[in-house]
Amino acid sequence: MNNDDITPAAQTFLREELRRRYEIENIRRFRELDALDSARVNTLREFLLANVYPPTERRAQIEAAFEHLSVLLRSPGRLRPLLRALAGSLWRLGRKLPAALAAGRGVADAFVRMRDMEKRLVTVVRDMQGDRTATLDRAAMVRAVASFSKTEIESFIRDLTRLLEQLSHTDMLSGMVNVIRRCKDAMDAHAQTYPEAERAGVALALEIVSGALELFRTIPSSEFALITQGVMLIEQDWHDRMCREADDGTS
Repeated sequence: MNNDDITPAAQTFLREELRRRYEIENIRRFRELDALDSARVNTLREFLLANVYPPTERRAQIEAAFEHLSVLLRSPGRLRPLLRALAGSLWRLGRKLPAALAAGRGVADAFVRMRDMEKRLVTVVRDMQGDRTATLDRAAMVRAVASFSKTEIESFIRDLTRLLEQLSHTDMLSGMVNVIRRCKDAMDAHAQTYPEAERAGVALALEIVSGALELFRTIPSSEFALITQGVMLIEQDWHDRMCREADDGTS
């Protein structure tokens, strides 16, 4: 069985599991998280479902978008002409410009790293299935997740909390959005230099990061620590439940 057969099933499984574990009914199992606002939790869950574990067809677009953005922000030869053309409109950032660019690279990398769990799941399922053509049902996915080591799960959780932390720095995120928007405008004005795929990718990344900025501006800094704690509790609890389901054969 090859990765092309497994990847869509893994993506669907991870998306559905994320939707279920961030439902209010599940979150209220944790007394430590009683103070979390239900409406805010639902909004955050919808953001994750739309942009971190979106439907399969959108997943490839988002991955490509942030890969394009990461390459652009790390390529002085491609970035310099844009910044030079936009020097007048970016003067307000001043000494904050390097930090805004660094924030952009950090967010782009964090989005790309969110696919690590999916890649690992695909690899484990492929190895478990071998050459068999058995149905890729929930039980197969549960057994694969249950086989993840503690170190792997902790790494996946760090990746998710790192992404949320990157997005929570709204001052830097605002500067990043400004830079990306101006770069997009300049790229559109020089379409002969920047391929359509690159321009479309940067446009999609801008759309997602702008949405994140709008969302995270509504979250008080005092509440963000509780959100991070909640993510760690919920993700670890999810893996524990996968292990129990695999042992009990209840999937």
